[in-house]
Amino acid sequence: MSGFIGRISKGKTPLRPLTIAEPILLARGPDGRGSWQSIDGRVELLFRRLATVGNCSHTDQPVVRSDLGLVGIFDGQLYNVEELATTLKNVCECPLSDAELVLCAYSRWGKNAFAKLRGTFVGCLVDERARTVQLFVDPVGQKPCFIYQGDDEVIFASSVKAIFTTAERELRLDESSVRDFWDKGFVAPSRCILRDVRPLRPGEVLECDWDGEVRAAEIIKPPVEPVSCASFADATSRVRELLLKAVKNRLRGIVSPVCLVSGGIDSTVVSLLCAEVAKPRLLSLGGWSWAVPDIRYARYVAKRLGLELIEVRPNLGNFAQELIWMTALLDEPLAPMSFLPLSLLVREVRQLTNVVFTGDGGDEVFCGYGSPSDWIAPAPREWDEDALVGSIVPRWMSEYGKEAISDVLVGHMFRKLDQASSQQGVEARCPFLDWELIALARQLPPEVLFFGNQPKAILRKGILKDWPSTIVDRRKVGFTFRLRYLWGATLFRGLRDLVASDAVEMFGQYLPRSLRKPPKRWRTIDIFLNFPSVWKLAVWSQYNQSLQKLRNVDT
Repeated sequence: MSGFIGRISKGKTPLRPLTIAEPILLARGPDGRGSWQSIDGRVELLFRRLATVGNCSHTDQPVVRSDLGLVGIFDGQLYNVEELATTLKNVCECPLSDAELVLCAYSRWGKNAFAKLRGTFVGCLVDERARTVQLFVDPVGQKPCFIYQGDDEVIFASSVKAIFTTAERELRLDESSVRDFWDKGFVAPSRCILRDVRPLRPGEVLECDWDGEVRAAEIIKPPVEPVSCASFADATSRVRELLLKAVKNRLRGIVSPVCLVSGGIDSTVVSLLCAEVAKPRLLSLGGWSWAVPDIRYARYVAKRLGLELIEVRPNLGNFAQELIWMTALLDEPLAPMSFLPLSLLVREVRQLTNVVFTGDGGDEVFCGYGSPSDWIAPAPREWDEDALVGSIVPRWMSEYGKEAISDVLVGHMFRKLDQASSQQGVEARCPFLDWELIALARQLPPEVLFFGNQPKAILRKGILKDWPSTIVDRRKVGFTFRLRYLWGATLFRGLRDLVASDAVEMFGQYLPRSLRKPPKRWRTIDIFLNFPSVWKLAVWSQYNQSLQKLRNVDT
């Protein structure tokens, strides 16, 4: 994992140095840095590294291959390293870093190389001979990459705030994205909170020339091999095989893994499979059972697997300070309250290691939200299938389902996990977000996916068939605690001070009358009854304040 920023200068006007963004990228890459500039100064790269597999010199970036005329940065992990290295042995000498393998693959196959890569990654490749810059994201799209196209420059980075700080022109908020934040709690994955900035889509390869003009932007995904699972048992066997393979791939270089476990289906399956090849430590949100309902299930999982469970207990008397700390992690505004407990867990992970395994993606891959009837219905409107995770979209999938595997997965879950982990120098590895597994799941018929009319049947009644119903049949909760009640017991101490009056004015049309006044005049009962709206106001206020501080960075 890493933090990176790059730029293509369009003219001779002096621009802000990329090093201005380095304090922002430092959290994502605390273990090393590297930079590169083309001879004519038109293209620049800055890279901050997180050392997940040791401080080896061959993993330093940017990687420069003068013999190939290529320079690259690569954030992530390849899973088909041995296969690629064998195929490319006449192009590059071993041993190679993942980044160098990408350069060698591109030198042999050009853009077709991106369809041959398997892994979780995002990166940039500079072809000095062709005078082009390629930005690329893996077909699942878990890791972020944003691009800003200005009059004088093109800036691309793993962080919105890095672009905001570096851009010569002052960037403004995008009104549609602000509405997304209020309506959904996150920015739609096709947009950015800033105007003239956009994220790359899953599987996108974007090519710019030396003048910063976009030559091509296309979706490149690996071919999907048709699968045939004759029965529920066959599907369960194949899913388990691919999940175990995904776990093993992500364990490369990890000596003592840590898994987040809520006692829910997805995190339990990941912990179970990790325990088959390693001895992971489990981490869960602890405390009083009435306030943290997950913990008793997490304890059962740890006991059954014979693994150590570390319980992280929220600081019940300091919610205001925790919210300030939490919003400092945000690269874009994000309102789901689950972001706080997730961030607290990752903060504890950072004391143990810098890689964590999670069950994220299980619901989106195996249709776990709601009921089967929510997923099975022809969608009444057209969808941009390039924006959907997985190149095969079942004909039977409803509009609800397509939104879950696109907007919700990419805009909400991916961004929440990235900002909670990467912003604390931790890499999150998610076995459910594996291309082969997703491609398989997208081809399974609904009678298999919803065997016995049950969501996530392959996980519940297949992989966990010998587990008690208290685990496999319980209502989905996830990492959470009853924040409204716990903070309310202190009369919401410190909360009113976190909400800016201009935030109340900005979102006033969406607020009840009781909140359309200065926050210091809010009654406790009104905060309690409208806590989700108050939470959004507090998050927005703190995020917007962080942007104002960045505007004042001395250039």
